[in-house]
Amino acid sequence: MLVKLLRSQVKRLVENNIILKLIAKLKIPPNAFSFIAIILAIPGAYFLSQGNILASLPFTGLALAWDAIDGAYARTAGKTSQFGAYIEGIFDVYVEVIIFLGLIAWNYSFEASLAMMLSLILSYAKPRVSQIVNIKDVDWPGIGGKFDRRLIFFLSLIIAYFLPSFNAIGKSFDTLSILLYLLAFIVFIGGIQRMYFAKKIIEKGNL
Repeated sequence: MLVKLLRSQVKRLVENNIILKLIAKLKIPPNAFSFIAIILAIPGAYFLSQGNILASLPFTGLALAWDAIDGAYARTAGKTSQFGAYIEGIFDVYVEVIIFLGLIAWNYSFEASLAMMLSLILSYAKPRVSQIVNIKDVDWPGIGGKFDRRLIFFLSLIIAYFLPSFNAIGKSFDTLSILLYLLAFIVFIGGIQRMYFAKKIIEKGNL
């Protein structure tokens, strides 16, 4: 419920934003505007690979948030298109993979690889159904969706910056490592939920 409320608030903030209206006057093609997310993700991933969370945060945060911004920009500019919606989704995957690669190059190869793999599986669960049966745009239930995991990931970086490690049950734990495992677990559960929902859709046939 809280995540849905936050998502709606973010959408409200970016829709018809005066800044986007001014940027739209520059007549930047929406697909080029969407590509900026990848440009932002690269330095974010680089700083993560160097273990510099603080320097990574502004680039990583903007890259992850760009998914909401670029769609609003296209609507503000009055240049939405089906291909634009398609390529935006592709760029979103690139952004997540690039950022995860930064963590893999740092010191979190297994945790980041696991979270990345499960995120890709979760992302594929929905479009795969459309290759089996014809479906309408439905609101898929479950946790670990794109907004959820990006928010959890960004918050994990912030927490890890202020609390790199902690002690529990007489042992010291790496905070970011634990949070990445938590993210992977949440995405795994979300993937199971999507597969169960897909099973119901396929058995029912076209929606």
